[in-house]
Amino acid sequence: MLRSSLLPKRLRPLRVGAIFKPTTRLRRIVRLLTGGLLLALFWLSTPVSLERLQPSTIVVDKDDRLLRAFHAADGQLRLPIALTNVDPRYIQLLIAYEDQRYWSHPGVDLAALARALWQNIQAKDIVSGGSTLAMQTARLSRPQARTIWAKLGDIERALRLTAQFGKKGVLQIYVESAPFGGNIAGLRAASLSWFGKEPKSLSLGEIALLIALPQNPTGIRPDRFPDRAGKARQKVLTTLVKRGAISPLQENEALEEPIPPIRRLLPFLSPHLAERLVSIHRQQNGAVIRTSIDASTQQRLEILARDHAKRISDQANVAMIVVESATGAVRAHIGSAGYYETLRQGSVDMTEATRSPGSTLKPFLYAMAFDEDLAAPNTIILDAPTRFGAYAPNNFNAGFAGEISLSAALQHSLNVPSVKLLDAIGPERFAAKLRNSGLHLFFSPGGRPNLTMILGGVGVTLEDLARGYLQLSSYQGPRDLHFVTPVSTPLRQPFAREETLWAISNILREAPAPPGFAVAERVQDFAIKTGTSYGYRDAWAAGWNEDYVVAIWVGRADGAPLADQFGRAAAAPLVHAVYSVLPSPKQRAAPLRAAANSLMRRDYADLPSPLQVWLGDRAQLAEQRENTPLEIIYPFQSAQVDLSSNDGLLALEARGGVKPYTWLINGEPIATEAWASGANWRADGGGAVNITLIDAQGAAVRHAIWLRSP
Repeated sequence: MLRSSLLPKRLRPLRVGAIFKPTTRLRRIVRLLTGGLLLALFWLSTPVSLERLQPSTIVVDKDDRLLRAFHAADGQLRLPIALTNVDPRYIQLLIAYEDQRYWSHPGVDLAALARALWQNIQAKDIVSGGSTLAMQTARLSRPQARTIWAKLGDIERALRLTAQFGKKGVLQIYVESAPFGGNIAGLRAASLSWFGKEPKSLSLGEIALLIALPQNPTGIRPDRFPDRAGKARQKVLTTLVKRGAISPLQENEALEEPIPPIRRLLPFLSPHLAERLVSIHRQQNGAVIRTSIDASTQQRLEILARDHAKRISDQANVAMIVVESATGAVRAHIGSAGYYETLRQGSVDMTEATRSPGSTLKPFLYAMAFDEDLAAPNTIILDAPTRFGAYAPNNFNAGFAGEISLSAALQHSLNVPSVKLLDAIGPERFAAKLRNSGLHLFFSPGGRPNLTMILGGVGVTLEDLARGYLQLSSYQGPRDLHFVTPVSTPLRQPFAREETLWAISNILREAPAPPGFAVAERVQDFAIKTGTSYGYRDAWAAGWNEDYVVAIWVGRADGAPLADQFGRAAAAPLVHAVYSVLPSPKQRAAPLRAAANSLMRRDYADLPSPLQVWLGDRAQLAEQRENTPLEIIYPFQSAQVDLSSNDGLLALEARGGVKPYTWLINGEPIATEAWASGANWRADGGGAVNITLIDAQGAAVRHAIWLRSP
């Protein structure tokens, strides 16, 4: 083979390296391009600071409806919102008006910039900016005077924003941060402030105004400059018609819509709970705290609470907690009757205030006594002056009922029977049972559980009281209250046997109605217990059934008395009002049940002998029955009674014998409360009346009287 070096030059083979040997200039160009590309990638990957655009922390209800918004660090109301919760037509028309090639350019529209430059040259003034939505968003993150250098900065940050967040991300930032007048930032705050509704569904006129406002948020504020706002809206609509985004007919219809005349207040519901939850999440800027509250229920009950407090006095206050029995979810939380009402000290959350509970702990005590088979609902107990060492309790009305069933004693909240039960069970055991059930008790420094605690000699909070009554509303219900979602519902150990809980609920469904409530007006589907602290400082009422637990406190935040405002008069009517407006829950607790032969159902005569009469009262009760014959003490025999001053109502009163009593008027029985010493009968005319009284052992007495017509 011939060596190539011996061949003529034109016949020698060429080497690849000889053909592609780079020149110095080519190497430099490649290096510059590579370096430039790396620099561009590094620059595009450098995040744009959005610290100025931190959203507000908001508290929402179980369905994401706004309860309360807190100002962002810069004082703006910048409410977070997902694009899925924005009317799709707003996004569509915003892009059609502001940035028609939004989805195709990298954040900067060079054609729009060139057109704007030419328009400005022709007009010899700045009449167009050519800014894309990404450039407007970039400007929000670092506002500065409008100069050519500022414009270049907007371009640079718009490219980085788009590279960093993508198209939907840039839209998200704009929708949450665009200015809409005053301290309103973002579409959600704007829609709520100007139209009083969420931006999920907007009219065309509303959309057009919301597109126009960010262009001049101060100069066209609808509440200050309605004419300017109208013209700005018209300009948007006209442009959208020219671009084929809407029809002329739609434009005309949108122009008929009124310009909002005022700026509305943002929702301000459950403010005390919102503050508490925000304090827990204070390290999370822009947090969205989802609560278990139902905004509609909360709003209705805040109005009820405010009106109720106003009817009592200028300084009266109301706190309330409504809990779903099946889940423990708190559906309404009212810390005061008016957050900004200084006379009521409305900023104080009275659901967390430690106050005397009055008689509201009695159902738990009776449940323990029944559960330990110390007594049954129809066990007879003696309500009479009794000393427990140096302690001698009285009843709220300063009188005594004599012999009475425990169910009636609980219904009428008699004090002596309750202290007898607590003395038998032991204050320490009772307090431990309540604590284990989540009902925390507060004693004075150095204080210990004692007999006075069942009459209010202890401190509790309304929140803990609601937690306790949740234990009475169902057999195996939720362990605790839940203020945030998702609601977890681990089951707790039952407070008592199911038949015991059934008995307590059944007894207190028959509790006396509040003053002024006729029997026909009473709501029969919930149990209720009231309480009043010493000196009328606190009035309480708690209701419960398979749907809800309702716990209410009425009083003054400073602890001063509210004259003559006791639980049954000041708090119980509000419980009735609340149940009348509560919606049906999606989930109900299982109804409480008791077997047909349960001790909880048995009449006095069918109880085992040891349970017929309270152990400590047997001797005294036998002696009293023997020495106190049955008699009618009013009206007197042969009395002539004038009912003209009492609207025809005749009061009957008796003593002695064995309760319960049966009253007959002219041979016909009349309605009476079980174990009551008296009754009321309304006469329908004058003349002779025969009154008969029969006791539980069949003894009878009769009086004949004459009524004068009213």
